[in-house]
Amino acid sequence: MTFRNIKPRGNNALSATYAYTLDRSLSYADILLSVREVEADRVPKPRAGVEATSQASIIEVIKSCITEGICTKTKLAHELMARTRISRVRAFEMIDRHNGDDPLKHLWCWTNGPRGAQVYRLHEGSTASPPASDG
Repeated sequence: MTFRNIKPRGNNALSATYAYTLDRSLSYADILLSVREVEADRVPKPRAGVEATSQASIIEVIKSCITEGICTKTKLAHELMARTRISRVRAFEMIDRHNGDDPLKHLWCWTNGPRGAQVYRLHEGSTASPPASDG
């Protein structure tokens, strides 16, 4: 996990990176105690093109989920998080980003379902394509 100093004031580091154990069998206190700082030269650099590939794969997972009948927004987001290991915020963001009524611009849309649930469906024959990057 990397933290970036977006409002530098004084002589502070521009970023700091920390790591912790992913062992789910440990207690919260033990996980908290496992946090350690990672030296800047040991942090892997992001590779070019990885984000676009992950966006395309996330979109494919969303399409698969909708096809499989996982089509309410909350269930879709939770399944997306489980299958891709992305954050909750990113899952909802990806669902919303490609949602809309115009099949030339969007990949899916939603209608109101029972109890106000947003029920998603794919646009048939959509010619929309995801952008090359998340920018």
